[in-house]
Amino acid sequence: MSDLALGDLRLKVAHMLQNPYVRNKGFTMSKRYKKSVKLSSKDLSRKIQSSTHYTVENELVNLISKSTKRLSIRHFINAFDNAMPPHRNFFVEWQMDDELFGAHVLQERRKFYSRDGGKKFSGVQDVLSINLYSFSSLGITSMPIEVWISLDEGKNFGVNLTRELMSEFFDLSAFGPDNSDLPEDLLRVFKRMQVQPVPAHPSYQEFDEDPENFSIIKACRSLGPLYRFETASQMGLITLLSVISLVNYDWTVDREPGVIIDSVKSVNTSGAAKDQHKQVKLNLPKSKKVLDFFKQKPRTRKFGTAEHVVRGHWRYYKRTGERVWIGEHARGDSKYGTVHKDYLLTKRENFLKQTA
Repeated sequence: MSDLALGDLRLKVAHMLQNPYVRNKGFTMSKRYKKSVKLSSKDLSRKIQSSTHYTVENELVNLISKSTKRLSIRHFINAFDNAMPPHRNFFVEWQMDDELFGAHVLQERRKFYSRDGGKKFSGVQDVLSINLYSFSSLGITSMPIEVWISLDEGKNFGVNLTRELMSEFFDLSAFGPDNSDLPEDLLRVFKRMQVQPVPAHPSYQEFDEDPENFSIIKACRSLGPLYRFETASQMGLITLLSVISLVNYDWTVDREPGVIIDSVKSVNTSGAAKDQHKQVKLNLPKSKKVLDFFKQKPRTRKFGTAEHVVRGHWRYYKRTGERVWIGEHARGDSKYGTVHKDYLLTKRENFLKQTA
């Protein structure tokens, strides 16, 4: 593995997507859809460059990995239910063994095709589009699977491809062949997920022409070693959901100062408002304090609050006991400057530490 460090993957992926047919080292990309893939990849590159950046430290990844390796269906369902997107556009990266992994999550409106029990579906839905990437000695690799999660619980994509991808990971052989034989909660989750090959995948044409008989597992295994494509996609998806679930969990966060990671001059009475780029450290799992930047009180009163984005979060109303999801939104005024925030996710000290 090269000296690419944790935290550098996002921009490396964005660079790869500007010319994927040369820089994507994971598999030989199909030329059938080359024109449209190059256009969409450049657009995706721009979105990744402007995304909110989450870096997950190794101790927290190891904690999540121990849980996911139990292959618990309940863990998967709980993580899915808690994984409300904190932003409309964000990138999460972590390290596992000798590889860096990244996931770009984007809220958008997509046209889809799917199938369920022999029935074909098509339509347009508001979804979370998830693309997975890795970096190893081969270079930057785009995972061959794209995942969509419906934001509308009243609709579904169908479940067959999702079930096929996850069936051996969770060993669903104990359940009958019909989707109705699956546990109710698992079926509910599968109905809101769509997995398919990325458009540049060699087998995308087969999926495009005959989604009814397409095999997502066969497509993964045809490309190379099992771990790099099938298992890496499964573990990447579950790790991503687990990370977002921990960020959203119903506890507040340790108070940590926002570290300014670029050099700008302070706002003064005669100068123009300056942008700031801060990295916020979230100690997960979180203890009962409130995350905040250490604000300069005189400046806040005199000049006002700089524009900044508040990530999505759960809010409890003690009087009614109601739990409400508050989506990502902006606060402050850009005339006082703009604060751009990235996030470093780390395991809280002494969490689950064994005692003598």
